Amino acid sequence: MNKFTNISRRARIGLRGILFASSALLMTSCGGAQQYQYLSDNVSGVIVQLPQDWTILEGDKILAVTAQRLPEIDNAVISRWIYGFSADSGARGESLLSATSGKPGGIVRSRYLLASEAYTPEALAVRNLLSQINDMALISGGNLTEKSRSSFGVITQSGVNGVGHTVELETAEGPLTVRYIVTVDPRVNQVNSFLIGCSSACFQQYSAQIDQVSRSFTVVDPATLSR
Repeated sequence: MNKFTNISRRARIGLRGILFASSALLMTSCGGAQQYQYLSDNVSGVIVQLPQDWTILEGDKILAVTAQRLPEIDNAVISRWIYGFSADSGARGESLLSATSGKPGGIVRSRYLLASEAYTPEALAVRNLLSQINDMALISGGNLTEKSRSSFGVITQSGVNGVGHTVELETAEGPLTVRYIVTVDPRVNQVNSFLIGCSSACFQQYSAQIDQVSRSFTVVDPATLSR
């Protein structure tokens, strides 16, 4: 896994085009420029831009939660490249996506297509992907009940298409809102996913920042990323 990479000038220029506005990379705050950090993967071409002060969680901390909650799943299948992130400096994998969280957090993941998915288009339906790659296992509280959902299409810089959902859930810990994005790229045999959320009140409070981070999620030609 490579966490922080130097993104080439070509990739940076392309990234600007899919954000809210060209000023998204340098947002002015209190007379200064907001600094950012990047998570990027040289295999899939996935890039996510995060505020510099957000906490990054290594993949093993994320997979430990999945393994605990879903011990029957082969974690090796879903562990090629994965990171957690949070606006909370004390974030832990167990509470990364919780209805009790007052700050947004989430994960970004890229993994290989399974043979069954490559030959069965129905297997790549978002509802099925939610089950197969177990991103939702990171949501604490259990007994998830969907209260509302809004969907949108996703087109990335490289032309890889996907779908996103903003879902309000009722959990044992209270209301939780998450945004979930999945893209599939058969050309490099990758499924890419992005999940961000927090309590529904938090999601509304931090909506602008959540939108900014969500829209920074993209897929570029891996060749544009420096190695």
